[in-house]
Amino acid sequence: MGRKISLLALVLLAGIGVILGSRSFQQRTTRQVERMLQTHVNTVAHLAKASVSQGVWSTSTTYTLYEDRLLTVAHLFSVLDEARLLNNDIRSAEAVALHFSLLSSNDPADIWGARSSSTLTELQQVLRKAPSYELLEGSFFRRHKLVCMVYEISTDRGAVCLNDSEFQKQKNVSGIGNLLSSLSNRGVTYIALQDQTGILAVSPADAYLSRWKDDPALQNILHSDKNIVRESNIHRTPHFEGLYPFKMADGSTVVMRVAIDASVFEQVKKNASRRHGVIVSLVVALELLSIAIIALIWHTQKKQVDTEHRLRQQKEERKHWALIGELSATVAHEIRNPLNAIGMTTQRLQYEFSVPESEKEDFEHLLKVLRTESEQLNRIVTDFLELGKPIQLKIEATRLNPFIQQTVSPFLLRAEQQHKTISVDIADTLTVPIDTQRFAQIIANLVGNALDAIDGDGTVHIHAVQNGHEIILQVDDNGTGLASDQLDEVLKPFVSYKANGTGLGLALVNRFVKLHNGTFTLQNNPKNGLSAVIHLPQSRKDIS
Repeated sequence: MGRKISLLALVLLAGIGVILGSRSFQQRTTRQVERMLQTHVNTVAHLAKASVSQGVWSTSTTYTLYEDRLLTVAHLFSVLDEARLLNNDIRSAEAVALHFSLLSSNDPADIWGARSSSTLTELQQVLRKAPSYELLEGSFFRRHKLVCMVYEISTDRGAVCLNDSEFQKQKNVSGIGNLLSSLSNRGVTYIALQDQTGILAVSPADAYLSRWKDDPALQNILHSDKNIVRESNIHRTPHFEGLYPFKMADGSTVVMRVAIDASVFEQVKKNASRRHGVIVSLVVALELLSIAIIALIWHTQKKQVDTEHRLRQQKEERKHWALIGELSATVAHEIRNPLNAIGMTTQRLQYEFSVPESEKEDFEHLLKVLRTESEQLNRIVTDFLELGKPIQLKIEATRLNPFIQQTVSPFLLRAEQQHKTISVDIADTLTVPIDTQRFAQIIANLVGNALDAIDGDGTVHIHAVQNGHEIILQVDDNGTGLASDQLDEVLKPFVSYKANGTGLGLALVNRFVKLHNGTFTLQNNPKNGLSAVIHLPQSRKDIS
């Protein structure tokens, strides 16, 4: 038993080890893919930071170059305009797109460049309010495809404008949006710069981003030096999104957001989870199979041990009963010889001798005592011989109800005379394989004992039911019962708690039931009386 428990424990531990190993592999694989994706996010963010920084520098340089160029042109035109030396050849040489005075009237002689009168009027109104010697390139000027600067002379203010195509081209090449767009083509869902005022730059332009006020992580990242990489769902697709605080050239801090598709991570997690589930299922199945095999081996071995024990017990019992048989035969021979003599003498006394009438009653009483005691002694000898001799059962399928009814019929007159009743409650269809001669002795002994146990009025109730593969037969009485320590003792030969008991009846019952491969027990009823309970196999093949 100890070896089986050790083997079972070893199998269980091995299964647990495999499951834990599979779980560890699943977690390790998931962490590796997660780290890989986080590294990808961080790498893209690092490149984006460098590109944005470079873009800010390039854009600033572009602004500076155009500002310097316009300053140069503005200063030149202010000097030449002051000296009235400015002419169209100089304007053409400087590639000026538009030049006109802001304070003087719209004299065609003071205007250089092809624009409609409404456009010139609109430009003059805006430029008159603009500061001098500053680069003007806002949305208004982009709409007119110009970049301008206002200059001053002693009696007037002038404006000089260049075409913005080259300026915008340089801005687009070195601009943040263009740089983010180039990075977003590298397996990146979006790259964006955002602060509390809104989205400063994003690629692609239609990317969906959470709003600043709805996302506490965006607000917290500005006050932290740490980067955050988090899992999120964008259009029901899993993503890893990195949030990075980023200082702009003007000293302000914005949040750089980089998101990459994490579908591969989810797929790896699902595959790892599925693989782990398959391994767990296989291990559990193998564990259960191993337990079943071990249980089967244990059951087989136990059954073999039980069979060997039963065979040894039967062998010992056969020896025991053989010894009792030899002893009983000898004793019976020695007792029956004088018992026959006593019987013959009693018979001769009854028929061959006469006594005075006054003594006749006592004489007949003495003869009756002799006959009764002789019969009792002869019954004891018969039971004793029955107890010891070898028995070969003759098993046949028997309908239990009619058999019991026939067996108890001789006891019905006695029961009626003693104001007792015998009831039988057994289904007519219930069939059991028994040796009818031996089983009739069993029922007769039990019913006789039950009637003896009842003082005054009472009932002997015989009933039987089928329970699985066995028949349970019970003989109940409402007599005095037995003490709990007497229930097993009374089944032993020559043990009786009745005044005139031989101690052989229940021993015979126990032996005959065992020969039927059944069990016989006595139980006290909860209220009063005793129950004799017999368990018998229903199948004939279960009777050896």
